[in-house]
Amino acid sequence: CGRGEFLKVLTEFPVEVYGMEHREALVEEAVKAGLSVWREFPETADQQFQNGPFDVFLSFNFLEHQPEPGVMLEAIYNLSEGGMGLVTVPALEYILEQGSYYELIRDHLAYYSFETLRALLEKYGFAVLEEEMINRDTLSMVVRKMAMPETDADAGAKGAGVSIIAPLTEGYEIVTAEVRALTERLAREGKRLAMWGASHQGFTLASTSELGKHLAYIIDSAPFKQGRFAPASHVPIMAPDHYFEEPVDAILIVAPGYTDEIAGIIKTRFGGKVETMTLRTNRIEHL
Repeated sequence: CGRGEFLKVLTEFPVEVYGMEHREALVEEAVKAGLSVWREFPETADQQFQNGPFDVFLSFNFLEHQPEPGVMLEAIYNLSEGGMGLVTVPALEYILEQGSYYELIRDHLAYYSFETLRALLEKYGFAVLEEEMINRDTLSMVVRKMAMPETDADAGAKGAGVSIIAPLTEGYEIVTAEVRALTERLAREGKRLAMWGASHQGFTLASTSELGKHLAYIIDSAPFKQGRFAPASHVPIMAPDHYFEEPVDAILIVAPGYTDEIAGIIKTRFGGKVETMTLRTNRIEHL
């Protein structure tokens, strides 16, 4: 549960809310904020959780990081009878459809489609009640604990990965060409460029294209990222106010889900002279 960002929202509802986090420093921050958080990780099949059993579990974009997702789901299965859950993961369908190669990062050990996520959940004792695509790029499934199935649920997932990387290769070629055209134009015009968004998408773009070589810095509003450097490209990450110390002529927004909000901040705080762009799927668009 990290620092308890989602838990703070849930405390507004009439439920008893608990959070589990492995990193001790984050647990301490959450507890100081008045949240019921303890240090633990679902890593054994027969695990009995502190404060449990529970009626509902939530897992927001976490399953894709697990080297043994089956063991994690077996541990989570220790809910109250008929317990429910909400699971979200990045959508493989979206990545392939858009050719968004920069969505693939080493922290994500597995990518799921509706078919493969459903098969995994059913194999480890959860019936899928609802499933949908949210925020264009995330799979969401509501599940309920059921009797452990006696049949092999792997069959539905077999053959799902045949010849699927072609869109990613095409996406890489298109995006890197777009970035090259942008950086070459700005260089000819003698203009400086920054990127807004210290995200995995931005980090990947900066390290796999010409972008990283041409960025003055990366802007991000999260204090814990500021003063650090992007992996591989080593571009410094700065707070938004750094713009006033080191102005740039153009800003490329790479923060899916926050594009319009950031564009508004740039216009309001930095003025209308800053050329503002964003990467939408595989094209750079002016805002």
